[in-house]
Amino acid sequence: MKTISNRNFLTISFALLIVLNLFLLGVLWFTRMQGPAPPFPPNQNHRPRDAGDIIARRLKLSNQQRIEFHKIREEHVRRTRHLMDQIHHLKEEILIESFAPNSDTARIAILAGEISEKQEDFELFLSKHFLELKKICTPKQRLMLKDIFNDVMERNKPPKFHPHKPAPPKRF
Repeated sequence: MKTISNRNFLTISFALLIVLNLFLLGVLWFTRMQGPAPPFPPNQNHRPRDAGDIIARRLKLSNQQRIEFHKIREEHVRRTRHLMDQIHHLKEEILIESFAPNSDTARIAILAGEISEKQEDFELFLSKHFLELKKICTPKQRLMLKDIFNDVMERNKPPKFHPHKPAPPKRF
C-alpha cells in the first residue's frame, strides 16, 4: 500500500512539474514575442568615449601635442564627414536609379565613377591625416600610433570567406 501511494505521489509530482515547466516556457515565449527590450538608459556618470581622447591617452601626448592633435583631428573629421555624406548621397541615387522602372545603366556608371573619385579623395585625406599626426609625435609615439592604427585595421577587416562554411546571417 505504501508503494502505491509513493508511486502515485511521484507520478502526480512529476506531472505537475512538467505542466509548470510548460507554463513557464509559454510565459517566457510570449513575453519575448512582445518586441525587443527597451534600450539601456544612457550612462550619466561617464561621457561618451571619443576615439581622439583614447588615442591621445594611449600615446601619452603632452598638452601642446594634445592641442595640435585635436586641431588635426577636427579638420580630418570635417573633411571626411563631408566626403562620406557625398558618397552616401551618390549611393542613394544609384539605389533609386537601380529600382526605377527604366533604369539608366549609363547614369549608374557615372554615379559609380563619382563615388570612386570621392573614395579616392577620402583615402588621400586619410593619408594626409596620418602624416600630420606623425609630425607631432615623438619616435616612440609614432610606433605606438602605428600599433593603434594596425589594431583598428585588424578589427575593421572584413571577415574571411570560407567556401566550406556557410556565411553568417546578415543583420538588417
